[in-house]
Amino acid sequence: ATLFFIYFRNRKGNEKKKDEVVEEEGNQANLSPYKDVPFMLFSVLSCIFAICFLQLLSTLPLYYRNVYKMTEAEIGIILAFSGLVVFSLEMLVVHIAEKRFTARTVIVAGTVLCALSFLVLNLAKGIPVLYLSMFIICLAEILAMPFMATVTLQRSSLKKRGAYMGINALSFSVAHIFSPLVGTRVAAQFGFETLWWGTVAALTLASIGFFFVMKQMKLSA
Repeated sequence: ATLFFIYFRNRKGNEKKKDEVVEEEGNQANLSPYKDVPFMLFSVLSCIFAICFLQLLSTLPLYYRNVYKMTEAEIGIILAFSGLVVFSLEMLVVHIAEKRFTARTVIVAGTVLCALSFLVLNLAKGIPVLYLSMFIICLAEILAMPFMATVTLQRSSLKKRGAYMGINALSFSVAHIFSPLVGTRVAAQFGFETLWWGTVAALTLASIGFFFVMKQMKLSA
């Protein structure tokens, strides 16, 4: 909090010029996000991505314990490794991605990487595979999630920005509810291998959906 105060105390936001605000409000100010069909589809796809990604917090630790017989300490090390990867790479990767690629390309790539992270769990075995999977899923989160918020911001007008960001937050809140519920039930009834195949399939379909929905939203840039 102290560093935040020191860094931002004398800074001002980049306010838009009056004519830009008028033009923006005239274009989309009265459009409710619930009536913005492409954006709602984008939010559903974001929710699907989050449901799959959040297996990281529910079924993946169970997989480590039940299949690989890992101790709590060993599981904790893998989860700590994920935090280290995000801490080390997120700012750098996001900075490079936003300069060189479109938002659509980055989100689709992040979704595909997330699918790959679960795919490798079924294709190979061993502790190094678990760390490789964790590294890939961290890259997926680094690429996809920040740009999902950016797309939401770009889609909204100043007048409806809170409503749009609320839908974005809601999609991830719903995922937090359903991710452990769906993941643990599938794992209990059909096994972890089936769960990972299903997750890969869902993420593959989501990546295709992102490609076409964002093209319709005209937010590829």
